Amino acid sequence: MLSTTEEPTELHLPSVLDQVIDNLRTAYSNAVIQTDGGVPDIHVKSSDMLDSVFRNLISNAVEHNDKEIPRVSISTEYSDSTVLVKIVDNGPGIPDDCKETIFERGEKGLESSGTGLGLYLVKTLIDSHNGKVWVEDNEPDGAVFVVQLPCA
Repeated sequence: MLSTTEEPTELHLPSVLDQVIDNLRTAYSNAVIQTDGGVPDIHVKSSDMLDSVFRNLISNAVEHNDKEIPRVSISTEYSDSTVLVKIVDNGPGIPDDCKETIFERGEKGLESSGTGLGLYLVKTLIDSHNGKVWVEDNEPDGAVFVVQLPCA
């Protein structure tokens, strides 16, 4: 169960991302899932459920992709106080009129067989630890989900 009162702990970001990416590469052997530029050796403040955030975002990038070979690239940018993790895909993208509501409870795409809870839980968890999550366009096609977390 998701607890928004759980105190954040220090998590080693490369370890979290490496484990999630390795597991998803096995689960989605038809997709190309890669890191772009490596992951900096930093710690972030979040809960032990941070892996589920990245698992959900990367899985969505593969499962809701309309290309013959789904491609997902994970990159990071960081400063002294925050880190941005970007999950970039080559899928159909997110319509502009859905970008604000996509993280609401029960929201899902027309073609989705999901519950509409995945992105809601992602946002709830990230918000509870003073982070942010949003979606942008990936030109010429696809989406970029950005997770901002405080550095430990």
